[in-house]
Parts: sequence; C-alpha cells; structure tokens
Amino acid sequence: MSDWPVLSEDALYGVAGRFVKKAAPTTEGDPAAILTHFLVAFGNLIGHGPYYELGAEQHTNLFTTIVGQTAFARKYTSWVPVKKFFQLVDSDWVNNCVYSGGFGSGEALIEAVRDPRIGKEGETLDEGIPDKRLFWLDAEFGRTLRIMNRPESVLSHVMRLAWDGGRLESKTRKNPLKASGAHLSMVGHITSEELQELLKPSDYYNGFVNRFLWCMARRSQILCDPPDFAPKDFQPEVDAIGKAVELVRGKELPGIVRAFEQLRRVKQSGNARELWEQIYPPMGKDVPKKILHTITRVPSQIRRIALIQTLLDGSSQMKEVHLRAAKALWDYYQQSAEYHFGRFAMATQTQSAAEMLQRNGKISRTEVQRSIFKNHGTPQAINEVMEELKKFGLGVPGRDRKTATILFRNNAE
Repeated sequence: MSDWPVLSEDALYGVAGRFVKKAAPTTEGDPAAILTHFLVAFGNLIGHGPYYELGAEQHTNLFTTIVGQTAFARKYTSWVPVKKFFQLVDSDWVNNCVYSGGFGSGEALIEAVRDPRIGKEGETLDEGIPDKRLFWLDAEFGRTLRIMNRPESVLSHVMRLAWDGGRLESKTRKNPLKASGAHLSMVGHITSEELQELLKPSDYYNGFVNRFLWCMARRSQILCDPPDFAPKDFQPEVDAIGKAVELVRGKELPGIVRAFEQLRRVKQSGNARELWEQIYPPMGKDVPKKILHTITRVPSQIRRIALIQTLLDGSSQMKEVHLRAAKALWDYYQQSAEYHFGRFAMATQTQSAAEMLQRNGKISRTEVQRSIFKNHGTPQAINEVMEELKKFGLGVPGRDRKTATILFRNNAE
C-alpha cells in the first residue's frame, strides 16, 4: 500500500498558503483539506469569466472530495475557518451561493442554477437564478453517490456537464429546465470505506471519477480548547484578495464577481511555458495502472489550479510560480488517489480487459487470451477475468456469429 500523501511547501503558495499556515493552529482539520476548501471557494467566488485555453476552456470551478479513513478525520472541521474567512471577503457570496445540502436528482441541480423561463406570449414565467455561481459543500457525499446509483438517475451526467462548463438541460419534465453559464464548484466529504463501497465501475470509465481531485485527510492535532478565529489576524489576506481584484479590473468595484467580468482569457508567461514543456510529457507515464482512470485529466486539473493561483495574485498572466504551486498540490492529490484507490483496484488483467471492452464494445475469451495474457493464460485465469467483468457490471453475456461466448459492453452503466 502507498504511503500517506505529503503536502510540499511549494503547494502552500501565496495568499492561500499564508491563510492555511495561519488557520492550521486553530483547527484539527488537515492542512491539505483546508487548502483544498480555500482554493475551491475562491475559484467559485470569481465566477465563470476567466479561463485558460487547453483544447477547451478551463475555468476555475473544481470538483474535489475530502476522503477520511474514519469519521474522525475532521473533514468538515477543515471547512470552518475557510467559511469564516470568506465571510470577511464577501458575505453575500457565502450567504447566497454556498449550499450545504444535497440534490435528490440531476434535475434538482439544474433547478438551482436555472435560466429564466419565458412563456409563449413573452411573459416571464420564472425569473430563474441570476447568480450562476454555486459552491456545493456536500458533507454527505455518500448520499449523493447512492442517488447516482438509482435507476434512471441523471445526476452523474449533469455533474460531469457542469464540470465541463457546458449547458445543463433536462427535457424529461413538462417544463424543461435549462441552465447556461453555470459555475458549479464542489467539495464532497466521505470516508474511504464508504467511497469504495458506493463507486461503481462505470464511474471510473465515464469520466466521473477523473473530474474529481481526491484529497486524503486526517486529524492534524488534538485541540481540547481550540483558539478563536481572530478576523484581525487574517486582514492582510482579505486585503490581498481586494488588491488582486483592483489589479485585474483596474479599479475597485463592489462585489468580487463584477471585478472579474472583463478578464477573460489568461495566457502564460515564457517561463511558465518552459516549465509546462518539462512537466507535461511525463504525465501519466509513471502512474500505477490500477489508478490510471482516476487521474487522466491531470493537465486540465493542474491548469485550473494554476489559474486560481494566478487570479489570487491579481495577475492576468499565468507565471511559473503559479504552475509550480499547482503541480505541487496535484502531486498530493495523485498520492491521495494512489493511497485510496490503490488498495481497492481490480486486478491488472481485468482492468486491461475492461479498457478493451470499453473501447471495442465487446470482448471474447480468445481476445483476452491473445491481448491480455499474450497466449499464456490458463483457462481458469481467463474465466476469472470474464467473471470479474460481469461482477463489476461492465459486461453482459452475449453471442455473435464467430464467437460462442462473448461479453458486450454494458451500456446501461
């Protein structure tokens, strides 16, 4: 089993890093979880304006999950100082855009950021939700996974679209729901055992898992009488965010979201480009195969974190230091994925067969023998792979003209 992940000093960069160092002595929450909450919160606060171009627009909305080995990992505790801090920064955002409940369906999630609905005569039937920012703090992420597992649930699909920044839409009701420009950010809390129990194999292959950053967390210290959160101690960081707003917009305006309205595409400096050319080629090469499906969006994830660090610095140009901080934090998330998912992953041969099944739509015993075992597999080993594919719900038995026994991809998943 992999060692517990290590948060490097490079990850504790800038305003976010200074906040974590000040807040950590006041809480039993894990510093990595505090940092994660802070970056996700700021990324949601600034809205859907700024982006970095990497094939597609990469905005500042992150999906993360704080994973504790036990219920005593102080997952929610790590959010408390972050919430208090952002009350000082923008209390309207905390009061109106932070949602700490759950969504019973994909349609309910769209409803929370819905567009106005206009009648046939041009009358307004529903004014919709003007502010499209939604920070979803899901302290019962296991409940959300259970809802996703219900037949006909579209919650996973809607969440994936929201991460991408696409238009959210549901046509299954009498009055169809639409949401354009939605800016959904998420932090889920769950224990390691519950996460493993509730994730389905299809969640790994349909892109749900790799849209999340996985952050292992544990109780950092025992505080019988924690010191109070003193707002004055954090005033320099509050002021720094205010100055960042002024630098980006050129003048101070009420409401942080409006201050970022004119900043759109963020480009990188020459030094940042040189660093990217160094760190990009090896991405995924040394990753254990058993966790590869959990981290395949590493370039996009690093760019989103770096974009948040760029804006925290009040800069319109992504610099080497922002990219280096993002890569350092990503390293923690990858180590977290190795620590958690490495313990529960399916056998390597089964995973290879699952990839082939997803790619080709079907797989036979002969193909398993030839492509997976290189013609050295025993009948028992081949049987185990085929049975595991069925057990994990990835394949369903079938027949074709050439092969008597075959598995087809389970499209219901």
